[in-house]
Amino acid sequence: MTEQVLTVRCKLSPTDSQAEEMEDTLKAFADACNWINQNTPANLRNKVRIQGIVYQDVRAKFGLSANLAIRAINRVASNRKTGWAFYQLKEFLSYKALTAGVPLVLVDPAYSSQTCHQCGEHGIRNGKSFKCPVCGWSGDADFNGAKNIAFLGRYVDRPGGSEGLPSIKAVLSGLLKAPIFRPE
Repeated sequence: MTEQVLTVRCKLSPTDSQAEEMEDTLKAFADACNWINQNTPANLRNKVRIQGIVYQDVRAKFGLSANLAIRAINRVASNRKTGWAFYQLKEFLSYKALTAGVPLVLVDPAYSSQTCHQCGEHGIRNGKSFKCPVCGWSGDADFNGAKNIAFLGRYVDRPGGSEGLPSIKAVLSGLLKAPIFRPE
């Protein structure tokens, strides 16, 4: 017997005061992450050691719950292992989009550089190179992925969503469900 998995999608409808409280908490969390990153040795990646150094200060300075303080510390430790720059860029763009009232489309980059931006077929990525066996396009894999993400960013926020995309294949269907961050 196969197991069926159901997904439930909910949309929150917070009151103005609840929305403001959530925004304040998100800002305090982001500020705490930045503070932790700036006030601990850059080569320190062990979350337990970082916690020993800054936990009490994070709780007091940013008013975060114990759970959120630990999550902020873990995020810094994790991002130091995988690349802090991407996290900071996302936070900066989210903040700027919110203040400017511009919708921000967050697209999961998974598999974007393995799909040909010309024909939408699955290609072959080898290190920094990409080659499409269908249409023959070859070039830099990151450039190819960036073209796919740019394509999705242009079309996923249109009226009607991703319906009727002109040339993208079903290979990108997982990317087409990108959540759209809309400041209210």
